[in-house]
Amino acid sequence: MLVKDVMSTGVATCPVSRTLADAAKIMWDHDCGIVPIVEDGGEGKVIGTLTDRDACMAAYIKDRKLGDIAIADVIQQPVATCGPNDPVESALGVMRDRQIHRVPVVDKVGKLVGIITVKDVAAFAASSHATNGFREQVLQTLIKICQPRQRKETPAAQAAARVVGAPPATGAAPSNAPNPPQGGRSASAAS
Repeated sequence: MLVKDVMSTGVATCPVSRTLADAAKIMWDHDCGIVPIVEDGGEGKVIGTLTDRDACMAAYIKDRKLGDIAIADVIQQPVATCGPNDPVESALGVMRDRQIHRVPVVDKVGKLVGIITVKDVAAFAASSHATNGFREQVLQTLIKICQPRQRKETPAAQAAARVVGAPPATGAAPSNAPNPPQGGRSASAAS
């Protein structure tokens, strides 16, 4: 089976010159969790992706509003893509290797023609047409995608942490980020 057999088409995009607020509006309006980011100028060449999580984490870490953050400062590059005539198993490999749920589908010049998601392949895996081998690949992809990512700290970041006496990165927010809420309910809501 080929990517074009299960991918979604008519995918909304956002130009790289816009802000995270613009991308968030596109995600809201189209009920999606990813927006392929395209070059300015109307060619439609995909140069990156932005997820709802990317936008949320950027606003939190930078302690700024979505409208004050440029997409170019946040997008995931280089973009992982596949072609419409690639086998679906190839797209699953990209998802496993990059631990991502969605992969833009591009033509030979990099123009967006669709997107393939883990939901798309899981739906096919649930059908009577899927082989047990394919179902196993989908399951292994889901397992890999859901594993916590290992953070790679650069030597420069390690050295900077030693200089300022900060502990090594553990996934905690930077010291200038706002404190996250504690617990699930406020004291007044618990009564």
